[in-house]
Amino acid sequence: MNLDRARTTPRDTRSQADMPTADFLLLPQPSTDAYPGGGVILQYRDGSNRVLDHTYRPYDPAAMMQRWGPHLVSQLYSGVDIGPTGFFDVLANVQRYQVSWRPPLPSDATLYRIFPFIASLNIRIWDPKVAQVPGRSTRFFGLDFVSLEGDPQHVGADVEVVVGRRSVPGGPEVEGQALVPIDDVDLTSPQTFGVFADVVYEFHSHNYHIISYSFPYNLLE
Repeated sequence: MNLDRARTTPRDTRSQADMPTADFLLLPQPSTDAYPGGGVILQYRDGSNRVLDHTYRPYDPAAMMQRWGPHLVSQLYSGVDIGPTGFFDVLANVQRYQVSWRPPLPSDATLYRIFPFIASLNIRIWDPKVAQVPGRSTRFFGLDFVSLEGDPQHVGADVEVVVGRRSVPGGPEVEGQALVPIDDVDLTSPQTFGVFADVVYEFHSHNYHIISYSFPYNLLE
């Protein structure tokens, strides 16, 4: 859950000269089921008193996370329903998993799979070791583009990984949207993407759709 909370601001009929010019306002928020413990909304405004952004700051962060933590943690489990449980119990379970996102070396051929893409590039799939449901196979993969010799490459904007058709709307990915690299540090470093198992991704080169793939959950077993 995003702790930013949408707020409808009524139109102010005062003249511009009467409008306050503070950088932000503090708006107390009472305790509710959705926001246990209450808090304050920091509402940022420009010189014309227009709302630019707003952030919710809870008075009781532990109560807030106990209320919404399981929903947040379920996203780490690729949206799998892990049943009712306390946030701190779930978090302790998640912390048992190392999150590395470290790509395997080209010589570690048993740790990845190669898929054809274009003449000079292949698609490489590997296990990023992100949190997953205990007892289940990998549900989330690391993806990068490698040369024919297996070395990771920087592809820039020439190559796009696009979310393919999704049978269920409202998931963590939007159909037709290009994925953003998780580690696009500079203009030369290889990019890494995160993709889910058993759903379709389209691979584009220079704005042309080249091929589509769906990577099965047991791909690396």
